[in-house]
Amino acid sequence: MIQRVMKAVSLVCVGMVALGLTACFPLSPEAVTKTYLEGVKSEITKLENQPVPEEFSAWISEQEYKAILERGSNFEYEITGTTDTEDGVDVSVRISNVDLMQPFSEDFKEAISQLFKQAFSESFAGNPPSSEEMTKRTQEAFAHSLDAAVQNASDTKDYDVVIPLVRGDFGVLTPRQLEPGQDLANALSGGLLQGLQEFTEKLGAQSSQGGDPESGSTYDGTK
Repeated sequence: MIQRVMKAVSLVCVGMVALGLTACFPLSPEAVTKTYLEGVKSEITKLENQPVPEEFSAWISEQEYKAILERGSNFEYEITGTTDTEDGVDVSVRISNVDLMQPFSEDFKEAISQLFKQAFSESFAGNPPSSEEMTKRTQEAFAHSLDAAVQNASDTKDYDVVIPLVRGDFGVLTPRQLEPGQDLANALSGGLLQGLQEFTEKLGAQSSQGGDPESGSTYDGTK
């Protein structure tokens, strides 16, 4: 879900950033990277006035959506180095942003553990929850944990990313891709992108075995 948010964030910045980077004279790798990141900041801010995309409105409220974007647009960065490549330059950047994943993870893991335990108890009592009910409960737990993280997170974290630039006509450098790569998108999301991917993979694997994602135990369906 967060990955789709960051993809939406990235796509709207393409036009303006592209225009800003294709000047009639070559810019240094540092200048191109700064222009790119400032453009990303600007476009994230603009999205704060847009409604929550319909495809994940069931998982995130308008308030949470805007809060994540606001937090994401306040990142700071430092260019730490450049490396020449065959057709351009790789620019190393240290992104400093709020750490949303740590408080979210702690809250959501506990919520999911309690959700599974409740489901097991109901199953033992002969009244197992439907898949629709489990989905609803998971969505509610997700929203509660995300809201708590967005509202209360105060620690920052450094994310080291590489922004590859490609050299075009007349030596002009531009980002190899205008859509932020995985590492940059993760930094913009306060670590939520990578963290949620890892957590949902673990949750999916253990759910298929009837397991509690916190304890790692399994339930084979018999009393």
